Amino acid sequence: MTDLRRFREGERPYWDEVLRTHRKTVWRVAMAHGEDRDDAEDLFQMAVLRAWEGRESYDGRGPVEAWLYQVAKRVCLSEVRRRRTRRRLLERATGKGVLEEVLWSSLTPLEEVLQAEPYVLLRQAAQSLSPREREAFDLRRIQHKSYDEAARLMGTTEATVRSLVRKAASHLRESLQGTKGKELMDGLSRD
Repeated sequence: MTDLRRFREGERPYWDEVLRTHRKTVWRVAMAHGEDRDDAEDLFQMAVLRAWEGRESYDGRGPVEAWLYQVAKRVCLSEVRRRRTRRRLLERATGKGVLEEVLWSSLTPLEEVLQAEPYVLLRQAAQSLSPREREAFDLRRIQHKSYDEAARLMGTTEATVRSLVRKAASHLRESLQGTKGKELMDGLSRD
């Protein structure tokens, strides 16, 4: 049980204890959205800082872990959107013949794996899922959370998480039918 007063006042030893207890949750969100480990570390630090700055908004109605998860998710999604916008602007500039030499760089090993056809197909198919389906599938199948943990983090019931994961898996299987991404999906669909 979280001591709301100590948490919201930012009592440093207490805050450090809470963060030590729940750092894996924030780290997993950062890893899920980061382009590589260094990027995930940056996202983790941004999320922890944002949680610290917004600690007074935690009302104690739900588990602090769920609140930290939501803060980390918002930070990461905001950063991903910002980068996507920046990339689009750079692509336009590159398409006009500007910046080609400045932007060239080799891929990291993680980028090479994630650009392999099955992963690209899975990421593309995942865009067709609703945000709730994508979140439930990510928590359960990618981060390997239990249904109970996923439900707490999403602020819903286990039954809802089960339903969302089933729907997501069904949509993904349908989208990936006949592609190299189907094998990857089959591996992620096993309980």
